[in-house]
Amino acid sequence: MPQIDLYAEQYDELIRQKGMRVLWEEAMACYCLSEDTGQPDFNCRMCGGSGFIYSAPKETKVLTTGLTGRFNLETIGLIQKGTAYATALSSDLMGYHDRLTFPDFNGKYSQTVSFTDGRSSKLHRPAKKILRCMTAVAEFVPIRETNSETGLPAPDFKIAGDGFAIEWVNLETWPPDGTRAALLYVTSPSYIIDDITHELRATFVKYKQADNVFKELPKQYSLKREDFIYEYDNGRLS
Repeated sequence: MPQIDLYAEQYDELIRQKGMRVLWEEAMACYCLSEDTGQPDFNCRMCGGSGFIYSAPKETKVLTTGLTGRFNLETIGLIQKGTAYATALSSDLMGYHDRLTFPDFNGKYSQTVSFTDGRSSKLHRPAKKILRCMTAVAEFVPIRETNSETGLPAPDFKIAGDGFAIEWVNLETWPPDGTRAALLYVTSPSYIIDDITHELRATFVKYKQADNVFKELPKQYSLKREDFIYEYDNGRLS
């Protein structure tokens, strides 16, 4: 039977052409983890109690696959609540609990914040757009993308430059320190790698070689949606 050679370069080219843009953050265990219990320090300023420290995001691409392993070029391939599969470039060695954020997609997220000097506490996710902001007193209006509308109330606040807070701009509705508000906003969905489904994925290449050459192929990863809280086990999504 003739040997059929598979090449990592073919996978990589398919991912570059048809893959989705992601922001990849590598995870490493935080030094606050207890050697005895494995529990993180929930007051740790470095990891925020998650038990993991993340690198600066790196832009790359991944390709999603279905349960059969066949490439799905149309959707992100959700297979159950908050779960997806992704295949990375052969040069991207991803690992357990790494974070993948999909900036070209939108999702809704809600949380409560408090205000100090007109600035909210840190948002859990970077906000693209504020949909609603409510306190016990009233509902307030964000700065809009266009100011050409007429007959609309003056804006009360804007999204901070880094996307992780809102800043008040209307002195007439300025929130006193300690004011709490409920926010609903648009953000990019993010996923945490919770398993490496095809870690031992490789082939032997014979073409134009004196002998079979071992080649490692791109790996496939199982992802769990980070934005939704399903169940926590020892500081991780499960």
